Amino acid sequence: MKYTEPGRSNQNHAAEREIGELKKRWRRRMFKKRCPRRVWDFGLVYEGEILSRLSRGRDGCTGMEEITGQTTDISDWLDFEFYDTVWVLNRTSMKNGHSG
Repeated sequence: MKYTEPGRSNQNHAAEREIGELKKRWRRRMFKKRCPRRVWDFGLVYEGEILSRLSRGRDGCTGMEEITGQTTDISDWLDFEFYDTVWVLNRTSMKNGHSG
């Protein structure tokens, strides 16, 4: 086990690289989806959840698979993206003759 000094972020290259990847993925999604800046914390959690379910290591296992021992299913994360547009049909106003 290796130790790093407090306040010396340059000593933990692997963690810094992953944080940089997480930020890059969030910025890309934020611009693609036109998200407001105020949802940044939800966006980082979303991207982190996806990254933990992707096989990115040398051994071909996902982070979640290493922790739980079970193969992860990412289909739910791909069906519904972060900050998707949702349309709501208001049946009550349609019965009253309104279109909205």
